[in-house]
Amino acid sequence: MSSSAALGTNDALATSLQTTDYSNRSQLAQEVDQRIDAQKDTLKALKKEGKHLDGQAKSDFKAAWDDVEAREKDLKHSVREVRNASADRWDAARSQLASNYQAFESAISRLQTQISADTMSTSSTSNSNTMSK
Repeated sequence: MSSSAALGTNDALATSLQTTDYSNRSQLAQEVDQRIDAQKDTLKALKKEGKHLDGQAKSDFKAAWDDVEAREKDLKHSVREVRNASADRWDAARSQLASNYQAFESAISRLQTQISADTMSTSSTSNSNTMSK
């Protein structure tokens, strides 16, 4: 499965976030950290594509990018909370981690969709302008 795959029932990490027990919290936190690191290349490529946008497309990209950064910050905070959670706080910490993980992955998906839409729009505009000359 690619690192940019949408969340779904086939996302083993998303399932683990819901089912991992307290004794395996360090391993779970490590898996989330690895997923965040794995997304770095995807995000780097998306940021590079976003640099070629103009006008409203650039503004839309910036808003989507800012959302990804905010969701990543929330997710990293949740990872720290999971690592430090006491047994009586485990369920709440795990639930928050799952929620923040889903929000992070969804934000990346929205960013990818934004880039795709903007790239197609820019491409069709360029083609229209070329054809009308």
